[in-house]
Amino acid sequence: MVDPTGTLYCNVAKHLEQGDIFATDFIMPIASQSQRIFRSVSAQHGQVALSGAEDGRVFARDELDKALAKLPEGQKTEMHTAPFTLTVDGHPELVVTHAELKKYFVIATQTCDISGLDKAQLSVAIVLPINTLQDECRRPLPFRNESARMSIHDFLLKNVPNCTLRDVSSPYEYGTRLLDTVTGWSPDDQHQRENRNIIKKVLERARKSTTSVFYLHEDSDFNMPESVIDFTSAYTVTTDSLARILTKRIARINNPWREHFAHSFANFIGRVAVPALPQPKPLG
Repeated sequence: MVDPTGTLYCNVAKHLEQGDIFATDFIMPIASQSQRIFRSVSAQHGQVALSGAEDGRVFARDELDKALAKLPEGQKTEMHTAPFTLTVDGHPELVVTHAELKKYFVIATQTCDISGLDKAQLSVAIVLPINTLQDECRRPLPFRNESARMSIHDFLLKNVPNCTLRDVSSPYEYGTRLLDTVTGWSPDDQHQRENRNIIKKVLERARKSTTSVFYLHEDSDFNMPESVIDFTSAYTVTTDSLARILTKRIARINNPWREHFAHSFANFIGRVAVPALPQPKPLG
């Protein structure tokens, strides 16, 4: 049923639901073929080092294999697990990889699979990062007459007279200040006008794209800045870890937009690109 107030966001329930939005620092890893494995110095699982029982270090995969193979049988413990094998208490391998730090994310998994109301809760859920306009403006871009790629943020600070973005700390305020800066800038130089159009295209994609992102407008009542959900980066997290940070939920996408979000994400990951079909021959 559509909320009578017609708002994009609503309050969260006690259980996990699709469309729940969290505001908390969250590591989004970037998959890599490099196997840099964090272990204790004696090659025990990294959990040993994190517990403070022993110093830790990073092993290359072949180096770790050799270290484990050299251990006398009597010195092996249950924490001397084979690479990428769960410990007896279920801890996965700890590795070093590239990652991004995100402030907001949303649950994409269906409510029936994670709420625990109708059936047993799945052990993992899919989450999607939410990028604020401030995040979008931190990505390097090629600008005309610039010797190196620059972020929109740095470019505007350098080229727009009296730019007020430098002292903005709130993501909520940043979106408003950014749009005022771009729309109020009228450069005389042709190259700068082209650069302004580059910025406008990036912002238009974030605010109007219907394929790879889902737009979220700002709402001060829910502490939600103007943002976009990024369909191109999906991650799995344990539902137990989500349950431990329930206090970090700030809102849930309201109906019917939640259904629209779910369908948009499903259409993105299920889309099929096919070549144009030949035109039919004319009748008669």
